Amino acid sequence: VPNGSTVLLFHFNNDTGTGETTSLFLSNATFSNGTGIANGTCSYQFCPLFNESNPKLGRSAIQFNSSGSYVNISINSNSNDSLDINEQISIEAWIKPRKDNDNGDGAIVTKGPWDGWPYYLAYRNNNRLIVFRTYVGSISDLTSNFAVPDDEWHHVAGVYDGATKKIYIDGVLDNSVAYTGLLTSTPDEVFIGRTPGAGPTNSNKYNGTMDEVALWNVSLTSEIIAKHSGYGIDRSIYGNNASLMNGSVVNQ
Repeated sequence: VPNGSTVLLFHFNNDTGTGETTSLFLSNATFSNGTGIANGTCSYQFCPLFNESNPKLGRSAIQFNSSGSYVNISINSNSNDSLDINEQISIEAWIKPRKDNDNGDGAIVTKGPWDGWPYYLAYRNNNRLIVFRTYVGSISDLTSNFAVPDDEWHHVAGVYDGATKKIYIDGVLDNSVAYTGLLTSTPDEVFIGRTPGAGPTNSNKYNGTMDEVALWNVSLTSEIIAKHSGYGIDRSIYGNNASLMNGSVVNQ
């Protein structure tokens, strides 16, 4: 269950009963007082598709293509402050990428202008590595050691705790670097699947499937990241009835 530190949490379950549509994607994140944070949207031909035949968890996942499809979380009275994360951050997603002929990045979650991303998690098409980019006065990239294979589900996470940047793959720490400072503040929106302003010719398109995309304004511990890679984010230690991915139940 999301808590007050969860800024975005997309299950992409195609939950039409609660208003989810092909161009409106429900975020299950709430402020600590229970107020909902902004949902995701898309526009016309750039909308990704629900993939109910091959989700990682739940009823459906979301399918992005090389034409530049995306989910956009707009700045509004609810989301503005919450998306402007400065001190600590965690970005998580289940990804099943398909290498694009474009050798640029396939954006997973991004915020900010091209010359100063406050936070940016992406899959690199040229070498299949994960890059976690932040901006404190200048751009800083941390790249994974593990190369994510095509057409396989893997859980990826980028975490910054104010002293260290870390990348986790499938719940295991893959790489880290000492890093300090406040992430730069910008009024920009958050995008899933591409970078802001991207179109068919942009080099930051993600091609493949995603599920359980989450953004937190705290640095998740290695124990929690490990649990999220084996449980659903919404069935983590914050819930009472976690389920292993083989279907067996673990009471928390």
